[in-house]
Amino acid sequence: MLGFIVALGVGFFAVRGCRQDRPTVTEEDLGPRIRVELHGEEPQIGARDAVVTIIAFTDYECGFCARAEAPLHAAQGAFGDDVRILYKHMPMPRHPGALPAARLAWAAHRQGRFFDLHPLLFDAQGDVEEMFAAARRIGLDMARLQADVLDEAAESALAADFLAGSRAGVTGTPTFFVNGHRYVGVRDREAWLEVLEYELAEARRTAAEGSARPRGASTPAARHEKEPNDG
Repeated sequence: MLGFIVALGVGFFAVRGCRQDRPTVTEEDLGPRIRVELHGEEPQIGARDAVVTIIAFTDYECGFCARAEAPLHAAQGAFGDDVRILYKHMPMPRHPGALPAARLAWAAHRQGRFFDLHPLLFDAQGDVEEMFAAARRIGLDMARLQADVLDEAAESALAADFLAGSRAGVTGTPTFFVNGHRYVGVRDREAWLEVLEYELAEARRTAAEGSARPRGASTPAARHEKEPNDG
């Protein structure tokens, strides 16, 4: 595990840290759509065939990431099966408890309990003893959890998330990609509703334009609509 922490520390030298509050949809948000690499086993809320996919890069010791959770989930829930959230780990080097928390979250996911432990890891804010205490309180298999935390597969999964974030230009948390558009920082529920309404309308417009084209033809935007679902 120490070697992995050192490797991450080297790779994270350009990462800025936590993102603060941001307004709603801005010109910066609506830059080029960015493909985020998925491995297909990301923890997910919502339907797999959702029209809009939110990919969240988060750090459990980041206070802004913790604040971002409730409004994001509230907004996603308002759209039913049209919107889903996928989680990827991006522990910051200046947060010593973030990497152990990410490993614990990954191990809980192996027991099908990611979203039971997920909010408690934010509450712990880097306190490793509290993280393990929370895992016990919710009834996780602790022997299996500890083995999975140290499994090389955990190291590989977290490294893959870090690499995906780096390639997508993530330099701080929380960072979200909504159908490829990058949104950074904390937004309230109303701001997220605006974002998701915009992205849903864009996705449906693109789908309608694609269906009207001759078979075999496509636009760059239409091709992108499939990218957030690629595993």
